[in-house]
Amino acid sequence: ATYEGEYAVLPPDPEAEVKDGEEPKERRIRQGQGLYIEGDYSYEGQWLDDKMHGAGTLRFASGAMYTGEFAENKYMGQGTYTFP
Repeated sequence: ATYEGEYAVLPPDPEAEVKDGEEPKERRIRQGQGLYIEGDYSYEGQWLDDKMHGAGTLRFASGAMYTGEFAENKYMGQGTYTFP
């Protein structure tokens, strides 16, 4: 999978396991405008706390697509679903 866009940097997860001698790593989450592609699926739009949130377009492998509003990775509000 690939992601191109804005992100936020969070401090290391205090619960994450760390190997001896290694420093805990910062975490990056998708935040703001971005494009995520995984195989034949893609989402281009707004992200909040690493979830699809706001206006965006989700394209499916079948050629169908949903353009509209999202809230926490779910269709929410106004939108249009287009069949191939």
